[in-house]
Amino acid sequence: MAFSKNGEFKYSFRGVNRVVEEKGNQFIRFAQIAWAGEDEEVDPGKIKYDLRRYFTDADGVEKMGKGVTFLSDNGPTELTHILVEEGFGKTSKILEVIKNRDDFADAVHEAYGDKISESDDGTFDLRDILD
Repeated sequence: MAFSKNGEFKYSFRGVNRVVEEKGNQFIRFAQIAWAGEDEEVDPGKIKYDLRRYFTDADGVEKMGKGVTFLSDNGPTELTHILVEEGFGKTSKILEVIKNRDDFADAVHEAYGDKISESDDGTFDLRDILD
């Protein structure tokens, strides 16, 4: 972590910055974070995914609370798999989001290739895999 002269650490958000949940004066944020000030240049390899609780004080200033910085970019991917496997997330929302991914059709073929009959234009009927 980068500490300033007054003993407080510096961090800045670089990329993903999403609020997961809010209640009262606290919230949980999933973000890409650099342990450096906003004006400091950072090696892209040092920008990490972070899941952390924050508090907003009476003056509206955000204070960082406890959380976790993932060890690698693979951490959030594995967490996503675990959450879905454990039944978290609405299936309709998950499908709505992943259908627009570049690898969606290839992933469906990989998982259900023997059940899919393709048309001449390379599309398939999703109903073929739902039985």
